[in-house]
Amino acid sequence: MFKKVSYLIFALLLFAGAQVFVGCDTSGEDEPYLPITMPAALIGTWNSSGGDSYTIDASEVVYNDSWDLFGFKGAVKKVRGHGGRPSPGYITICSTVADPSGPIAGNYFVIHYILTSSGVTMGGAAFAGDPDGNYGGDGKATQEIAEAVYTVQNGYFDACGNYTK
Repeated sequence: MFKKVSYLIFALLLFAGAQVFVGCDTSGEDEPYLPITMPAALIGTWNSSGGDSYTIDASEVVYNDSWDLFGFKGAVKKVRGHGGRPSPGYITICSTVADPSGPIAGNYFVIHYILTSSGVTMGGAAFAGDPDGNYGGDGKATQEIAEAVYTVQNGYFDACGNYTK
């Protein structure tokens, strides 16, 4: 029961945490996402008007919601840029902290981002139709599965928050 409630909280926070949501850009999705280094513009602490935040550096991503109910921390495994450009892109992490409502430690999770003139639009993978029935919140067992499943085209990232430094 707790796990189901945790998934519901996870989904609500991903969809309501930043309060100002926009759909993640899907233009030009026919180009491949190619491995790149972490864009310098993405490194730092990003805050939304709703109080949640991401802290990103070349080796780690930390997310904290505004209610301290959900968060995740993970080692950066790959950054992929659309057509090899710095934005839009995906960051694949391996969860390093066990959180009852976040990705399971050791599982892989993906964050989608779009750098903008005023900051960044980003969000973690969440989709009510996730084949595991958990909104994608547990992460996936392998990096390859996470990167294949957690995509805009597959219905994930339909809501992303706007963040500024």
